[in-house]
Amino acid sequence: MSAYLPESERRVDMEPLPPLTGPEGVRYAAYSPTTIIEEMAITKYCKNPELAFRLGDYLYEESMSMMTRYGVEGVDWTREGADKEKGLYEDSLGIPCGFLILNDIWNVDQNSSWRQVGPAYRSGSMSDQGVAANPDPKATVSMLSKAVGLYKDYTPTEYVNNLVYTVDEKEERAELYTTIKAARMRRSFVLSPETGLSVNGMIT
Repeated sequence: MSAYLPESERRVDMEPLPPLTGPEGVRYAAYSPTTIIEEMAITKYCKNPELAFRLGDYLYEESMSMMTRYGVEGVDWTREGADKEKGLYEDSLGIPCGFLILNDIWNVDQNSSWRQVGPAYRSGSMSDQGVAANPDPKATVSMLSKAVGLYKDYTPTEYVNNLVYTVDEKEERAELYTTIKAARMRRSFVLSPETGLSVNGMIT
C-alpha cells in the first residue's frame, strides 16, 4: 500500500482487496483479538506495593489512558466537537468519532505522553479507531479503514489467542528460545558462503 511513500502518484490507483478464496473455498482474514497484555509488574523489592498497585489501577482511568497515548487533553486532543465529525472507522466498524487530535505528538520529541507505556484501557471510540476520518481517501489511514470493512466478516471461527504464561512457563520459554536461537546462529555460520560448506556439510 506504499505506506512509506505518501506522495507516490501510484496511490491514486490503489484499492484494498477482500480476502482471496483458496482452492477449497477457504476465505479467511488475519485476526488478532483484543486481549490483556502485561504492562506492569510489582517486584518483591517494592517498598510500598499497595501504592504501586494503586498507581497501576489509576492508569486504567480513561483520562490517564488517553494521556499516556495522546497527551494532554485540551492541548494535544479534545472531545469538543467530536460528535460533529465522522469517525475514521465509522463506516467499516460502526465506531463513532470520540475525540479530535489537536497536536499529533506520536513521532516527535515531547513531554506530554508516555508513548503508550504502562497499563491502560481505551475503548474503540477513544483509540486510534475513534479519531476523525481523514478527508484524503488515499491517505494510509483512510485506505486501512476501508480495508477493514472488507476483512471483518472473514475472521476465523477458531484461533489461538495470545498466550499468558506463568512464571515457570516464562523461564522455560526463555531457555528454549535462547537454545533455538543459538542453534540457528550456529547453523547460519556453518552454512554461510564464507565457510565453504554446503547444506550437507561437505567442502564445496
